Amino acid sequence: MKRAIENPYNVSHKIYISLIVIFAIILCTILFVPLGINALVLDIIKNLSYGCIASTVVAWLIDCANIRSANKKANTTYDAVYAELKFRIGAFVGVWSQLCQVCFKDKDYGEHKKTWTEWYETVKLNYYKSDAERQKQILDFFYNELAYYASLVNESLKYIQTQQYVLTINDAMNDNMRSILSDFQFEFHALELDLEHRDSAERFWEHMDAITNDLKNYINNWSDIRYYNSLEFLPYKFLGDRNDIIRAVILSECARKIKKDASNANVE
Repeated sequence: MKRAIENPYNVSHKIYISLIVIFAIILCTILFVPLGINALVLDIIKNLSYGCIASTVVAWLIDCANIRSANKKANTTYDAVYAELKFRIGAFVGVWSQLCQVCFKDKDYGEHKKTWTEWYETVKLNYYKSDAERQKQILDFFYNELAYYASLVNESLKYIQTQQYVLTINDAMNDNMRSILSDFQFEFHALELDLEHRDSAERFWEHMDAITNDLKNYINNWSDIRYYNSLEFLPYKFLGDRNDIIRAVILSECARKIKKDASNANVE
């Protein structure tokens, strides 16, 4: 899977190549161009050139090894800190399939895979098809379940805030990542507050429509979980099928590339 921040450190290959080329040119000049310089001086310069080339190659190899190690540490830190948040965002968007399965048992939803936004629309449609008494019962259930999963996401976001120093010194935090986290913090904090108030059904669905649209955009902005929007899954099986995940990753990347190409074409 992709990371929003992956291998943050890079070897300055151009510097090493430039140095080797410079020393090689000096060496070739000494070896093949008559300069009328004392033979002893030429030998000294030639040996220095050999030594400089060898030292540059060794330094290059050491730098590559150090950068590889630093990137591995940065990637490990990134995965360790952000893994829980990604999982809990997935649990939140996946809960719509569970609500559908639990609340509308008269229909078999265990046989048809849908994306999380399709599950949301299915839940909403079935809610409005229910009678008034049933609506009241399942709306209370919705409030409880969504509040629980939203609180888990907020817990993970707060945890990440406590790891700012670790993330920063390992280059696992940048402005783009701060923007991504800020979007989720705003959305889930507002959602938790809305769910505490327990407004009318109309207000509930107005809020959920807006939040669903925002979450779809925020998920799309985070390359790690962008495929969530394309993933089709059964109830209780979000991220449960490897083939579905691979298909979703391919679809999301194709959609991103098409959108990027279209944007570039418009600019031109």
